[in-house]
Amino acid sequence: MLILQCDVTTVNPGRIKLAKFIIEQFPNEFLKKNPDSTKYTCIILHIQRDQIYISSFNFMCGWKQVTIEALTPQEMNLSTILNGSLADIIKNEYKFEDILKHELLWCLLCIKYPSTPKSVEHIKTLKTDIMKSPLLIEFIKSRVLEWIEENYTDDWDDWQYKGNPDNCDEDNYDELSYDAFENAVQGFSENVKTSLPAINDQVFTDFSEWYFDDFVTVMVANDADKKDSELLAILVQLYIGKDKAFDPVLLHIYWWKHSNIISADLQLAQMCPTVINEFMREGPDISFEEFLVDKVIRMMLDKFAKKGSEPQLDQWQHEVVKILSFSAKILRTNKLSSYQLLRICNDIVSSKLISLPNIKEIIKLGLDSDEQNGLSKKFVDHVLGILSKLEKNEQNLFLQRSFIMRCLDTIPLDSMVRQHLYSIIFSQKDPFPLLGSIITKIFWKEEEAINDPFLRILQDSKEIFQASPRLKVVNSALKTNNLDSSMATLCCDIIQKELFVYMNIPEVARYFRHAVQALLEKTFEPLKRISAIAFLKEFVYCIWYQTLQDDYTQPISFIGIMDIGEFDGDILIEEINNFMCVDNPLIHSLKVYFLRELRQGLSIDDLKRFCVAHTNKFPWLSTFKWNDNKDTRLPFNPYWIISEYQQVENAFKQLYSIGYKAPFQVFLQQLQNIHAFHARIALIGLIMSRLHMVRASHEWGVSEKQAAEFLKIITHIKALHASIPPDSTPLATYFHKIEACQNSFILTTVSDIESLMLSAVITGGGEPITRYVCQCGYMFVTAHCGTALEAIRCPGCKNNTIGVNHRLAASNRKLDNAPITSPIKSKDQTGYIGEQPNNSVDHSVRSMPPSSYRILHLIVHALIGSSAHSQATLNFLRMHNQTATNVEQYCLTHIITDWTVLRQILNCSDENLALLFHSLLTIMAQTPLHASTLKTSAEREEWETQFTQNYVTPLIRSVTETVTNFRTALVAAAAVQGNNANIIESEIDQIGAMDDDYRLSKLPRLWRKIDIVDFNSFRAYCNGDLAQYQIKYPFLAIFFKYFEQLEIIKNLYPIVQFIQILSSRLSYRISRKDAEKMTFDEFINKEADRVELYKMFQKFEDSWNLVIDKVDRYQYHELNDKPEINRYMPIIMGLVEAKDLSIYICAILEYLIGLQNNFLRDVITIPPGSCGSLKFLEQNSLDAEEGTSTITIVTPSQYSIRSLTLNQAHIDNIIMYDQEELGGIHMFSQRNLGIGRGLDVTYDLQKVEIELARQLVFEKVYIDTVDEASLYLPPFSYYMEFIQVSPRILGDIRDLINQEQIPPEQAELLIAYVASLDNPSEVLLSLEILLCFIKRTPGGNGESFIKDYVNQWSTLSGLIENHEFRNLLNKPLRLKHIISLYELIEGQVANLTIDYIHEIYKEELTPKQRDEIENIIDFDTKQPATIVNGEIVKFSAEVFATALKRFSYRFLQNDKLKVTDPLYLYICETSQDFWPPAISELENLDESFPDSLFVNQAFEAYKFVMDQIEFHKLMVS
Repeated sequence: MLILQCDVTTVNPGRIKLAKFIIEQFPNEFLKKNPDSTKYTCIILHIQRDQIYISSFNFMCGWKQVTIEALTPQEMNLSTILNGSLADIIKNEYKFEDILKHELLWCLLCIKYPSTPKSVEHIKTLKTDIMKSPLLIEFIKSRVLEWIEENYTDDWDDWQYKGNPDNCDEDNYDELSYDAFENAVQGFSENVKTSLPAINDQVFTDFSEWYFDDFVTVMVANDADKKDSELLAILVQLYIGKDKAFDPVLLHIYWWKHSNIISADLQLAQMCPTVINEFMREGPDISFEEFLVDKVIRMMLDKFAKKGSEPQLDQWQHEVVKILSFSAKILRTNKLSSYQLLRICNDIVSSKLISLPNIKEIIKLGLDSDEQNGLSKKFVDHVLGILSKLEKNEQNLFLQRSFIMRCLDTIPLDSMVRQHLYSIIFSQKDPFPLLGSIITKIFWKEEEAINDPFLRILQDSKEIFQASPRLKVVNSALKTNNLDSSMATLCCDIIQKELFVYMNIPEVARYFRHAVQALLEKTFEPLKRISAIAFLKEFVYCIWYQTLQDDYTQPISFIGIMDIGEFDGDILIEEINNFMCVDNPLIHSLKVYFLRELRQGLSIDDLKRFCVAHTNKFPWLSTFKWNDNKDTRLPFNPYWIISEYQQVENAFKQLYSIGYKAPFQVFLQQLQNIHAFHARIALIGLIMSRLHMVRASHEWGVSEKQAAEFLKIITHIKALHASIPPDSTPLATYFHKIEACQNSFILTTVSDIESLMLSAVITGGGEPITRYVCQCGYMFVTAHCGTALEAIRCPGCKNNTIGVNHRLAASNRKLDNAPITSPIKSKDQTGYIGEQPNNSVDHSVRSMPPSSYRILHLIVHALIGSSAHSQATLNFLRMHNQTATNVEQYCLTHIITDWTVLRQILNCSDENLALLFHSLLTIMAQTPLHASTLKTSAEREEWETQFTQNYVTPLIRSVTETVTNFRTALVAAAAVQGNNANIIESEIDQIGAMDDDYRLSKLPRLWRKIDIVDFNSFRAYCNGDLAQYQIKYPFLAIFFKYFEQLEIIKNLYPIVQFIQILSSRLSYRISRKDAEKMTFDEFINKEADRVELYKMFQKFEDSWNLVIDKVDRYQYHELNDKPEINRYMPIIMGLVEAKDLSIYICAILEYLIGLQNNFLRDVITIPPGSCGSLKFLEQNSLDAEEGTSTITIVTPSQYSIRSLTLNQAHIDNIIMYDQEELGGIHMFSQRNLGIGRGLDVTYDLQKVEIELARQLVFEKVYIDTVDEASLYLPPFSYYMEFIQVSPRILGDIRDLINQEQIPPEQAELLIAYVASLDNPSEVLLSLEILLCFIKRTPGGNGESFIKDYVNQWSTLSGLIENHEFRNLLNKPLRLKHIISLYELIEGQVANLTIDYIHEIYKEELTPKQRDEIENIIDFDTKQPATIVNGEIVKFSAEVFATALKRFSYRFLQNDKLKVTDPLYLYICETSQDFWPPAISELENLDESFPDSLFVNQAFEAYKFVMDQIEFHKLMVS
């Protein structure tokens, strides 16, 4: 017996088909040579049900099929829900929000709503809105917990006890799992042996060892690596047991389950041939895999430590990578100390930073470490000592972080070495950058070991330190420095945003008193106080976030919270007010933090009003001493930083208060100096500040506040450029002499109109374009394939046709050799080129980063708009196009767009963005870029580059730092003039001077505002120095290019999943008309698994509706109406076909797949070796000379990514990116630990890029169309439209199986049988399904009976349910007759239905056409045609009529062919099988067919020929 097995989702199905085909071709030869023997073959196909895969491989021709269901992993580990009460599980283990999200729809569907579309929309609204209301969710949770408490029974506890592995010893639990698997295997084995009785023959028992030896030999021979068959045989027997190894069926089952591990075992065992004997001799407690890995690694390390040399490092590292790869497949856990030691050594060698002697010493110390501690204290100290001496750059710090992480993975939790490592880490006053991920890992490990230690420490720190000696060590280490240290700050940040985040008010209320009391303790434990501050910061966030209303001046509301558990909002407020009255520096810091938490969204003036509005509920808010200056509501005056402004402010005060004019007159005299532009700016600043004082007499709305920010920025821009000479900079020229700029190159405008428009077409449409030019000079483009489909007149000359039917008209000239897929290279033009506002965060021009482009673009349009009412300005804007009609509105729209996008790019508030602009304008005034007009494009690009480098990049590298520094400078400058900033305002913004006593008593560093690390802050960080990051992290650059689109791709999977369900259940079974009538709801309700189908449809519906608005076209079809889907829509909208209503699903598939393909296409353009994150795409080859110690690793010239069709792909091959899941990015980030700078975040971009690359590229595939067609899934096959969908199927089957005609006498009997059938169309349908299955397989033996073929194919069992088809199969028909049988039955069905084709296809023949037909048909010939010298002289009349009948039946009943198309274009298409092979094989068939016949005359031509045949027969008789 031969047993073959494979995973059809990873192996090319063609290889399986080939093997099966070869097996089927030689049974007769085998039987002739061995008449008394039987040869059995078992092919095992492994398919996972959750993968998108529809196999085209089938069992037939004597094959029998056995199916075993796969076991899918649990969504949640069972052990996580088997401890504690049900209420505890909901509270702690399984988030109630997740349960509600999963079950809410089912709950709503249980309510008996009327069956109307309105009810459906109501349910959808409820499903969405309930999940958006945390208060309602909390109320539902409370009621559920109450119900559980009231209805709790012992059954749950009993079930928990029986199912919990903790309630039985580990051996018994493992035995239970082992027994379950063994039972499943035994059942499968019995099924196979029942299906193949010969396996039970005595020969398999007598010669089982021979079979095993052959099996091992084949496994070794089939592997590309050289393997030892004897060693493999030992490993197989060792791993699965000798009894299973000598059972052929079990051998294959267990080989499939364990082949990867056994193969990896073999690779390692070949490195250490004695390992098996050592294992047998020593009989250790650990598994063979762990023993093997440990031995090989120690041998590898020991060998290098003794004999390693510099030239061998690369070769040694290459071997190490192989060992680590094999070990990862073998080990169930990464806790093996030698494994982690090897990873540490590999990191060190890879860095090329450590000398060879030090590497050897590290290896030696690692090998000497004791097993109990994993790694020794001496080893840890030695490595950290070496690493600490390295320069503190990014690469070295990465190595240090990596080493500590590996130590934490290796050293046991209760080891003293781990405590020692904690002491080293937490004793640092200033932690090295990005240490936060390490501390986060440490704290989460403590959370796992002890329940809520950082909350419980607030109540009793001694209990926690007793339960966790490690936290006691951390606490002691923190004592070495005061709480104003960076380490204490880092710990506070992590505890707050990792361990205390997402709590609700009732939860935090329970610990509020304990946390405040921890602040008041005179003798305190550092970790307890840090935890208290972290808790109280999160407490403040909860209070404001969950109780404040949209109008912050309205009273806070506990609605929805008051009734949860025992929570009482009034008692909590009373507690807060009582503690806020305590005179204590840390209580003062807490009071200030209540306002600091609101500062990010509110101005200082807003906070003042907030305090007034809420004084009744929180009396302590009235104790803040605010600045009583009511003249202005502006949050800051940016001109104070200019020294001349201080002078003019003092002069104006004297003039205004006492009428003293002299100082002001002296200042005005300075303005006459051409270089005194700072003085001119200061004067304009004075005027603007006084205007705002006038406006401050009434309350401002939101729009007025934003307008004030815009006005300040625009005024400052104008003030700067109005104060400098017109020819000093291009920007000043725009302000003073706009008319002089017509012939210069304008900053931030696109380079030329043509590239702008064509690039927009390419990027907007997502399709390649091809350019053409008419002889009149008019240029036009075509998309997709690059040729015109329909006849369209040239828009230029109105005379010439562009082309038709994918053919270019002779009058046109093609400009591009191949379709253009990327933006067009620009041709620079002078003057202003108008453009529509662009909201994309990635939009820019030339080499400018988007942030720099937006800032300069805003400045340019602010200056152009300053002369909005000038005709010269309008002429300037309209030089190249008519985009602008109203200068003021045009410029303002661009300014607002730039401002809005900048807020996204930099992730900052309006106020902070305004401060950033003022800071930039101040620097521009101090160090201007000199140039007048930009006469060349190179000058323009150089000026833009200098603007970016000198002004933008230094400021946006850290917006928080820039803004804080500018605020501080403003305060300091104002203080010099006696305008001291209010203390409370400085404390809130943390910009005032702070002495040591203030810092130690009030701990401002710990109380600084921080936020959750998210994607927006990550993007802002990368935008801070985009040019550098694009070079160092090229994959991140591509990620940001596509990040808005990547999240959409995840909708592809639910759409494809539901489409395939529809196709598999309805193909060939539903007509087009029925598909247009049947709704999704009707289809679902007819199915047995309607509940699961409805859930799948919900996902399909959500994905469709999310994507459809983004899709504008499909190939050359414009999609004007974009229908949203619901279950009352016709199912034809979910059936793949490139026309009518089905075009929408095709367009959606093309759009989503285009996103994935375009992204991956850009990824593989990254030069190999330049991006460490894509190492998994590099298939390095190894060049080494035998007998030498040198090795060369050859890197490929280009990355490559697999391509598959959707039917071959599974879910892992599709990008399933979710921006919310990027929350894990916080593990690779760290906040700025400086006072007032907590919102500034630094990222480990190397780690982030690695994680993103694995998520977005690893195992992802380029998705191909089906069979070189334009569809990504096979077109749906409608009932009675078999040939239209698969026009070449009959020819394909002839290629698979040699065909013969049914003998005439048998054909006559079949015709009589078909004539007697009640519904021959159903028989024809079954035959069409059978033909499709044959096409999707490698054929079969033509001598096999069709009945046997169907019976051996279990999937076809449904066909024989039709008794008429079953009776047909009882006829002695073989596979070689299948085409003849189809054509025979098709002809009989056509005789019954052909008269009912549409009237438009019944055009009468002209007398001339009748004569033409009579002249080319022969009524007497017995051949298909009379052929002379390869040309048809006359057709057989019957053959001619049959071809016309087949065409009419196949194409004129449902399809909509153009009635005026020449008939020969279709009927002479040889691949359509209208004619016998003798005719269809001729090359000039179309020349013999009458060219005067049209499509709408085919039916009448058929009737005419049939009448002539009958007449001829009558005449002959």
